[in-house]
Order: sequence, then structure tokens, then C-alpha cells
Amino acid sequence: MAQRHRTLRLSTVVLTMFGMVAIPAKVESAPPTVEQTLQIKPVQPGVEIDTPTREEMAQCTVAAEKIGKDVGWVVKDGRGYVLRRFLDTNGDNRVDTWCYFQNGLEVYRDIDSNGDGKVDQFRWLTVAGTRWGIDSNQDGVIDRWRQLSPEELAEEAVRSLVTNNSARFQSLLLTSAELAELGLSTETESEIKKLLAQAGAQFAAAAAKASSLGTVKWVQFSGHRPGVVLASADGPKTDLVVYENALAFAETEKGTVQFLLGTLIQVGSTWKLVTAPQLVEDQAVLASAANLFFRPPALAPSQPEATAGVTEEMQKLLDELEKLEAAAKEAQTLEQQAALNAKRAEILEALEAQSERPEDKAMWIRQLADFVSASVQAGTFPQGAERLGTLYARLSKDPAKRDLAAYVRFRELTAEYSLALQAPGANYDAVQKKWAESLQEFLQQYPDAPDAASALMQLAIGKEYMDDVEGAKSLYQEVVRRFPNSPEAPKAQGALRRLGLEGQVLEFRGRDPQGGTVDLAAYRGKVVLLHYWASWCEPCKTDMAILKDLITRYGGKLAIVGVNVDTRLEDMQAYLAEARLSWPQIYEPGGLESRPAVELGVVTLPLMILLDDQGRVVNRNITGAELEQVLKRLMK
Repeated sequence: MAQRHRTLRLSTVVLTMFGMVAIPAKVESAPPTVEQTLQIKPVQPGVEIDTPTREEMAQCTVAAEKIGKDVGWVVKDGRGYVLRRFLDTNGDNRVDTWCYFQNGLEVYRDIDSNGDGKVDQFRWLTVAGTRWGIDSNQDGVIDRWRQLSPEELAEEAVRSLVTNNSARFQSLLLTSAELAELGLSTETESEIKKLLAQAGAQFAAAAAKASSLGTVKWVQFSGHRPGVVLASADGPKTDLVVYENALAFAETEKGTVQFLLGTLIQVGSTWKLVTAPQLVEDQAVLASAANLFFRPPALAPSQPEATAGVTEEMQKLLDELEKLEAAAKEAQTLEQQAALNAKRAEILEALEAQSERPEDKAMWIRQLADFVSASVQAGTFPQGAERLGTLYARLSKDPAKRDLAAYVRFRELTAEYSLALQAPGANYDAVQKKWAESLQEFLQQYPDAPDAASALMQLAIGKEYMDDVEGAKSLYQEVVRRFPNSPEAPKAQGALRRLGLEGQVLEFRGRDPQGGTVDLAAYRGKVVLLHYWASWCEPCKTDMAILKDLITRYGGKLAIVGVNVDTRLEDMQAYLAEARLSWPQIYEPGGLESRPAVELGVVTLPLMILLDDQGRVVNRNITGAELEQVLKRLMK
């Protein structure tokens, strides 16, 4: 604050000097010197402008010019680029507008709007943004904003927190008058009033935590997309545009950090906060975030519909199946789970036997095959693979049930592959070879079965494991060509894209857990590591330790973006609460079938893709052990 007052006094002294010198439309009086003009600085801190060196000043000029209806002194460098422009816009022969330039473009101006010789408005222009601040008491501090975008609000909020500037923060808060003018429902208005009342104390606590971050180098807004609250009798008075759970990422002396901004509300040409920004030190901060406007309505519990074709005996079996499912959740040992799963499989077989319609029988067979195969893969029903073999032997004898036989056979092979991997001392290469042979046999026997696409995908994954890139590409291309409408086709297409990434610029973005957007393009100028991981992946966790060390040592030149593929958001949040990772995370529902995973055809974890500072992929599958050596080469 003291520095701002000193700057203002300096501007006022020189302003008075300029005011004493008439600024005519014709050049009749001696202009100020270049040194005098360059003493004047923007009132607001942090404005990036061109300032020549002492040697370059010799090439600069000052001359009176008429710009439209205004006249003033214009300072230019040796190339003819404008550096400063000091204007008289009201014809009183006193400077009332101070304009500052960068690369020949005006980026900022201080304005004396009432002609009293004191600055009361501040505007950022062209490439510097859209901010327009008002200083009602002319003390150099912005009291309110006439124009402020959400991106600029995020930057102002973060900088106010890191510098513990409560006055700067207060100018960003929704005022009582603005709240009343929105005409919200009584309940929503009361909730916002409560938040605003707590904002001051909240800011003080958050600023104390952020005080160690040091200088903020840049701020990136992350708000996904705004939403509209339609005007209604219950409020708001007019359509309202808001962001919910907005975030900001900032590069500081401590590396990249994350701030929760909460709900942002558009008021005219400005955006306003209703809470203080919070430094995201752990996922508990994000988990505590709540929507003010976009809350899903409470739903009445649905009533189950009667199941067609279910006899009294079948209903008894269904009731028993439900009890077994509940008991399986409470089982304490694998032996207990295996015994319960065997009984569940028996009931599914009985349901199939008692069904009369062919389509019902097929439904229960598919459900049985899915359940047993999944249980084998989970390690809770190792005897299940043998049961699937028996079921397949029965179905394969009936040509009319060829499709069902193929369905069961593929799940039997998957279960056997999983059992082989789970075996103590398993030879992974030998298991992979046997798996590939089984898949090829399946494709020969059932080339057009729906699961043929999945079999081709598994073979392609095996080729990737063996570093046979061309073989993998050929198989992925076959999936896309032969099964374009299959669920596997988009992932195969993504895998083809991933395998061809090296040397290409990777355009990639995704949603963070709060609905904001993380975009790799925002990190141009830095080396970027895109890290696919999951909380259940132990090698991923090993990589995390390496990445934490690297971001600490190379944070100024390295950015990491995580892509989590956990099935449940809660699993990711629990891990992050413990691991305390400082870099942004992308999360979209679906696990390994989520959009970010499908887009690059991610089939195994961990996966790390390294990009240079221009966004070009340097390595599409780098390991933790290789990272530092490559980073050193890229950062020379």
C-alpha cells in the first residue's frame, strides 16, 4: 500500500508539471524531456509496459500530437513505436489521461475523469485484458469494478490472497445492493448473505495459509462453462449467468497451486465472488464445495415394476439371490466369498432352467457368464472358470445357440487368463503367449461374434506390450474397419492416434473434478507431462514419488497434468487427500472407458506422455526412470 501512494504522488508531481505546460494543437511550447515522461508509472501495480534502457532513450522522441479531438504529448521509441501518450481530453490544457504501451499497443491507461487533477479510473486494454477499475476516493486503490471478466476476477482474487490485500479482495465481492438487485429467492439470498458475512474472516485465514507462496507468475481460470438461471417468479428478477465451483491454477515460487473460487455471479459487465478464494491443500477443500444454484432436485424413490414371466418359484430364487448378494458384501475371507459366489451361480443356472421363453433363457445365461467371469477376475471365485467351461460345452453342442456359445467362450478365456496371472510365480511372457493363442483360436472359430472386436483389442494390447507397434496398429485398424459401430472402435481409433503422437502437437483437454477445464495448451512454454493413473495402480503410485521430486526441482519449467481413471471419484479424492499432489487433475466418469482414456486409447497403466515446451510429443510412453535424463535434455 505504501508503494502505491508513493507512485501516486510521483504521478501527481509530474502531472502538475504537465498541467503547467500548455498542450496546444500546434507545437508552440517546449515538450517535456524523454526522461521526464518515463518517470511516470501506472498507478496500479503489475502492469507490463515497454520501458527503454538509458541507451535506448537517446533514440526516443517526445512531440505534441492531435489524436482525434484530443491533444497531448506522445513518446515514441527509435522504431517509431508509441511508448507513452499523455492526453488532454477536455480542452483545459491539463493532462487527464495517461496511456501506456507494449509492442506498439496501448495496454493500460490512468484516467482523471472529473478534471480535478487526480486519477480515479484505471483501464486495461487490448492484449492486457478488459479490466476497468474505479477509485472513488482517489487513493490509488480500486474500490469497485466497472468491467471484469471471470478470468480476470480469478487473477485478481488469487493475487489479493497471496499478497494479503483485503481491500483488493473486497472490491471483488458481491455487494449488498447488487445482491438485492438480483431479486433472488428468499432462501438463496439468505444463503448468499451468510456467505458474504463470513468472507472477511475466511479471507484472513486463507491469506495466512497462502503467505508462503511468494510471487504469482501467472493465473489460469478453470470454470468449465457458465450456466444460466432463468428468471422466474421466485427469482432471479432477470436471467442470471453464474459459474459454480470455479477454480484457478497459479504458478508461484512454490510451484503450481490450485485455488477454489466457488460461485461466480455476473453483474452487468463484471463478475463477482461470494466467498474468499481457498488454497487447495488437500481434496477436503474441493469436497466441501457446494453449488448455490445448480443442485439436482430430490427424487422420490422409484417403485419397482413387476417382472414379466416370473413364476412363484423363480421369485423365491430371486429373493434368495438378493440375500446371497448382501451376505457376499459382508464376507470376511476369500473362502467365504467363493462359497457364496458358487451358490449365486447355482441360482442363476436354476433361473435359466425355469425360464420358458428363449430370450429369457439367453438373458440368464449372459448374466451368469458375466457374473462368474468377473468373480474369477476379482479372485473371489477361482472355481468359476471350470463352471464356465461346462456351460460352454453344453451350449456349443446346439448350432442354434452359436451366439450364446461365443459369448460364454470369450468370458471363459478371460477368466482362465486372469487365473493364470494370479497363479504364484506366474511367467508373464508365457501367460501372454497362451492368451494370444487363445484369442486367435477364438477369432478363427467366431470371426463375426460381437466379442471378436474385444479379442482383436486384446491382441493389439499384447503387441504393444511386446513393443510391436506396427502389429498393434494393424490390429487396431482392423477393429475400426470391421467393427466401426462396436464399443471398442473409438478406443482403437484413440490408440492409433496415441501411437502416432511423437513429433506431433497434442491438443488435449478435460474436465477437472469440479467441472472446470484443464487444457494442455495453457502450459505452452513449459515441458508438460501427461500422467494417466488410478488409485488401484501400484506402479502409478511409485511414479508419483518421482513426479513430486521432479516438480519440486523443475517446477518453473515443468508442468504435470494428471488424468485419473478410477471408476469412482471418491477413490481418487481419497488418494489425493493423502498424497497431496500439487498439479491439476482431469477426471471424467467411466474409468478406463472414460472420454480422456478413450480419446488416446489408453489400455494399460501407468501411461506417461511427455511434451516439449511447444506442445509437441517427445515420448508417448516414457517411464519414471527415463524422465529426468530426458527433462535435462529438453531444458538445456
